[in-house]
Amino acid sequence: MSTDPLLARARGLWEDLARVPVSFAPTGGVNVVVSPESWMCPVGWVGVMALGGSAIVAVPSESAAVIVRDALAGLPVEAAVDAAAVRAVLPVARVLGPAVLSYVSPEDFRPVAASSTVEQLPGHHPALPGSLRDWDWSGWPVS
Repeated sequence: MSTDPLLARARGLWEDLARVPVSFAPTGGVNVVVSPESWMCPVGWVGVMALGGSAIVAVPSESAAVIVRDALAGLPVEAAVDAAAVRAVLPVARVLGPAVLSYVSPEDFRPVAASSTVEQLPGHHPALPGSLRDWDWSGWPVS
C-alpha cells in the first residue's frame, strides 16, 4: 500500500515534534510515547495528533503513559482527539483544542490574494528551539 507523500510529510513533522522516536501506525492505532520535552503540547500535558487514521500521543511520564495507553486502548483512533470521548475515559483537567489543521502539497498550493488576510497564532515557528515548550499557554481558551 502506498502512502500519500503529503500525509507522510505531515506525519514526519509531528513525529519530529514529539522529540523522541515515535511513528504513526500504518494501519491505524494509537502509539503512546513518553516525551517530557515534547513540542506537541505544553510541558507536562498530553499531546495527541491524529492523521490518516492513526494517532501518536506524547505524555510527560511513564506513569502517565500507562494510564493513557490503558484508557485509549478501548477507543477508536478518531475518539483519541475527541475531548468528550477522552474525558469519558481519563480524568482531564483542561483541554487545548482540538485544532483542525489542513495540509496542501506544493503543487496544489495557491497563494492568498493580496487583499486577503491570514490569521496566524502568536509565537515562533515550532522548529525553533523551545518555541512551543516555553510558550505561555495560560491565556489560551480551554474547554
